[in-house]
Amino acid sequence: MLTSEHAAARWLAADLAARGMRHAVISPGSRNAPLVLALHHHPQIAVAVAVDERAAAHMALGMALRSGTPAAVVSTSGTAAVNFGPAIAEAFHQRVPLLALTADRPAGSIGRGHGQTVFQAGLFAAHTVFSATLDATELQESALRACIADAWEAATTHRGPVHLNVPFEEPLYGSVDAPCPEPAVAVPPAALSKQ
Repeated sequence: MLTSEHAAARWLAADLAARGMRHAVISPGSRNAPLVLALHHHPQIAVAVAVDERAAAHMALGMALRSGTPAAVVSTSGTAAVNFGPAIAEAFHQRVPLLALTADRPAGSIGRGHGQTVFQAGLFAAHTVFSATLDATELQESALRACIADAWEAATTHRGPVHLNVPFEEPLYGSVDAPCPEPAVAVPPAALSKQ
């Protein structure tokens, strides 16, 4: 299967799909290319495109409302991510399982005047049931995948939005032909059939 060469993006797509995520809405960008590649090429995930991040977040909110299952919305780095705020607040107050996936620049670029950088980690803390940064340069695979599992659990148990901020180093557009990673925790087929 063709996918992103960035492991964090591959694990996100594989583990979220294994848990039952079937819909993602993306907005064009550059820094989010690894997430876009991984989600687009995953056979169980339908990807929609919305040019405006605010609209994308509301589309994903609607998908999650309709299905009762978390849907993802994906942005590039910088102020693009901030536009998810209204939909995240709505999801929080309506108890809708929304997954906000924000691509970010590497930690060393933040706060140094680089373009398209804002303090994204914890950006939506007041209106999310779970928030974490998945930095593959700092965390081992097991810790990253445990965090993905925790995010899914929080979204589905507490019925609310989660925010996963994912920094990516360049190059961003590389892809590999690799088997779909096995999910960190298998989901029973009966659970998937209910979604």
